[in-house]
Amino acid sequence: MYNPQDIINGLLAGRPPEPYKDGGAGAHNAAVLDAARVRPAFFDVSCMLYRLLYAKADWYCKKAEGYGDEKLCHLVCIDLINDVADACRQFACAPVMAFDSKHSFRKELLLPTYKEGRREQKKTASVERVLNLRHTVLKMLREVYCTAYKIQFFCVYGYESDDVIAAFVLGLKQQPIFGDPPYNKSVVIVTSDHDLHQLLIDGVFLADVATGILCTGEQVAKHTKIKPEDVVLAKCVGGCASDAIKGVAWCGEKTVAEVLEKRNFDVKLKRAKNSLQSEEGLATLYRNWQLIKLPFQPEGVEFIEPFPSLKLSKKTWPAACVPDVIRTIAGGMGIPETSLPMFSDITLPRPIGAIPVCGWKRKSETKEGVEE
Repeated sequence: MYNPQDIINGLLAGRPPEPYKDGGAGAHNAAVLDAARVRPAFFDVSCMLYRLLYAKADWYCKKAEGYGDEKLCHLVCIDLINDVADACRQFACAPVMAFDSKHSFRKELLLPTYKEGRREQKKTASVERVLNLRHTVLKMLREVYCTAYKIQFFCVYGYESDDVIAAFVLGLKQQPIFGDPPYNKSVVIVTSDHDLHQLLIDGVFLADVATGILCTGEQVAKHTKIKPEDVVLAKCVGGCASDAIKGVAWCGEKTVAEVLEKRNFDVKLKRAKNSLQSEEGLATLYRNWQLIKLPFQPEGVEFIEPFPSLKLSKKTWPAACVPDVIRTIAGGMGIPETSLPMFSDITLPRPIGAIPVCGWKRKSETKEGVEE
C-alpha cells in the first residue's frame, strides 16, 4: 500500500510512485503486433458512442421508422464501426476497442457520487430515445459487429474503457527502469476524454474524436497548458467536472496553474494554501489520485483483484471486406450496402511521414508525420 505523502511528492515531481506492472503483457502484445505487422489504435467506445447518439439522434429515429429500435441500433453500430475503419485507414492502424463495465469500482469503493450530476447537453425526445438504447447498442457492438469484423475488444468488470486503454498503452510504451519500452513503434489513442492525456508519453499519439486531429503529447500540452505528466496533479487539485470529482477546497484554475508552476503547495491564496496543507486537503488529493490515475488500482482493498494482464490475439484482425452476416442484416432492413463499414489492409506498412499529424488543426491542414 502506498504512503499518501509519497503520492503527493510523486505528483509534485511529475512522476508515478512506481511503474505500472502488467505481468509481462506488454512484451507479449509487442510480439503479437510485430508478428501481425500492425500498429494499434485503441478506441474509447463510450466516448465515441455518446458523440454519435447526441449528434445524430434525430437522423437515427427518422431512418428507423417502420422498423423500430432494432434498426436504429444497427444504424448506430454501422456508424461507429465506420468511424473506426476510417480512423484505422487514416492513421494506418489496427483497431482494439475498449468498453466500459456497467459496474464501477470507483463509485462503489471511493466516491458514491462519481459521474453523477454531470453537465449534459440538452436532451430532446430523440436523444432520450437513443440514450435509452445505449446498452443494447453496446451489446450489439460486442456480440455482432466486433465478432463479424474480427475486431479485438476488451471489457473488464468494475473498470472503465480508460483503464483498459491505459493497461495496454503503459504495457507497450512505458519506460522500464532498465532498457527500452517493449514496443518501439507508435501507438494511437482515439478519444476526446482529457483523462487519457496522462498517457501521452513518448511514442503515444492522441486522435481526438471531437476535432478529427492527431496530436503528440507536446502539442496537446501547448493547447491545454497542462503537460501529460501533470494531468493527474492538475485534476487532483482542481477536480474533474466531467466525472463529478471535487477538487481541494478553494483551489480554482489559478491555484492549479500556480501549483503546476511552483511544484509545491506554497500558493498565494491563503485559504487555498491552508486547504492544500490540511489533513482534509491531503485526503482529497489522495482520493482523487486513486480516482484519476490510470489504470484504476484501489489501494488497501483486499477483495479487489489487481487489474488483469490484457493480451492481444495473434489472429483476430479485420479483413478488407464486408462480412456476410452484416451484409445480410443490413439487406433485411433496407440499409444500403454502400453504407456498410469496410476496413482497408491494416497490415500494409507506411513510410515515415505518411501518417498525418497536426498541431490542433483540421486534417486538411496537416503537414507533419508519425515515424514508424
